[in-house]
Amino acid sequence: MKSQKKYNILAYLFSLILILFGCASDYEEIDGELYYVNPTANGKIKTKLHDVDKSSFETIKDNDFLTISKRYAKDKKNVYYKGRLIEGASAKSFKLIDHAYAVDEHSVFYQYKKLEADLNSFEYIGKYFARDKNHVFAQGKIQDKITDPASFELVKHEWTRDKNYYYVNNFRIVEADYNSFKILTADYAVDKNHVFYRYFFNKVGIVEGADPKTFRIITKYRNRGKDKNGCYFEGKLIDCKDVL
Repeated sequence: MKSQKKYNILAYLFSLILILFGCASDYEEIDGELYYVNPTANGKIKTKLHDVDKSSFETIKDNDFLTISKRYAKDKKNVYYKGRLIEGASAKSFKLIDHAYAVDEHSVFYQYKKLEADLNSFEYIGKYFARDKNHVFAQGKIQDKITDPASFELVKHEWTRDKNYYYVNNFRIVEADYNSFKILTADYAVDKNHVFYRYFFNKVGIVEGADPKTFRIITKYRNRGKDKNGCYFEGKLIDCKDVL
């Protein structure tokens, strides 16, 4: 949780910098037309809103405190995300939840997309995760490797679990011993049999030759470890003089 709080603080400070330098995205009226204007390093990208009722148009307050840009808006007929029409969304009942998840009286949405989700059981879990009675969602995408949505939970960093397995995003760690599994950093974990490394955003592998009983993280370096056999960098055995 400490790392997540640190991330939140840093992201919030970055957002404040964007405000000070006028870099936040917003809806603007230009030459009588409404646009979503997104400042970039290469200039402003403008997305024109079509068939919009200007008299009832208003932005929707985003309840994600890390986001200072005005991503959502609506008029009496439609709802928009970054200037893009959210098809099928009810302007009257549309409600933001968190991290770009939203609902209306009939459906669940992520950004501008309608999800195949059960409205009555849908709930936001944390970070970019949500679930209903049938699925776990990450950034609006169904995580089809999760075996039990009801018991799914965030554990630490990018590591998650349900009652059957541990995961990194949609990658199921089938080799892990559930009862002895221990998360060390955002990159490393151990159980009674293996040392695991998060090689990519959604892939975890066994660190070949590593000893889980003596493996430890080298101070201050989350991707560097050491055991009785040697030292490891990004899940690979290397000479200790190269990392210490």
